[in-house]
Amino acid sequence: MKIQFQTNNGFPLLTVADERVLEFLNISAVCRFLKVPRSSFMMDVDQNGIEKAISDAQLKLRKKNAI
Repeated sequence: MKIQFQTNNGFPLLTVADERVLEFLNISAVCRFLKVPRSSFMMDVDQNGIEKAISDAQLKLRKKNAI
């Protein structure tokens, strides 16, 4: 798995490519930032992978903020 953190204009800040990428992330902090329950987020990670789980949570947050 590979995760890349970027600036708003797409400049890469950090790239992590490892099977243990979840060990590098503070999952609780990610969940607080995305405003999702940790248990639901982890279920989504198990089913779809970390990248899809983050993008889905971001999409839901954007929709919620738009309303």
